[in-house]
Amino acid sequence: MDQKKNDWLAALFFQPDKSVQELVNLGITPDNSNVKDREYYKGIPEIQEAFKNDRGEFDNQKFDTYYKDVLDLYNRADEASLASTAMDSFTYDPADYFAPLGGDVLDVSSRLVKFSNPERRSRGIVNLYETSDPTMSIREVAQTNKIFNYDTGKFED
Repeated sequence: MDQKKNDWLAALFFQPDKSVQELVNLGITPDNSNVKDREYYKGIPEIQEAFKNDRGEFDNQKFDTYYKDVLDLYNRADEASLASTAMDSFTYDPADYFAPLGGDVLDVSSRLVKFSNPERRSRGIVNLYETSDPTMSIREVAQTNKIFNYDTGKFED
């Protein structure tokens, strides 16, 4: 994983009274935190002490359950962060009653787009999935255009 300054499991382990929201308020978020491999944590003396069984041995099953729960919590917090980030990028219809206050509103005003039509051809929509024939053939359009003379650098009729 990439280097991030906080450790999600360590924050939850050493501050068990804190909720996820309290950790986020303290600045510990999935964006700046990571969860290392489970073998990494098994070498930490405090974790070894916390997950001992009745015989004084390290209980792998108990730790694996805790690690899975922490990883699930990290993933859920990351998904919630992603969802809130995605919601910030939405644009809403101006008539949308449920759009959040201050959300981006979609511009629904019409706009005129001009483009070059050197062939002066036009088509219309006659029916669904059907257009009309062009008003001029390509040959007729060519006869109405001027010709550029490269020797003189001017257009000729």
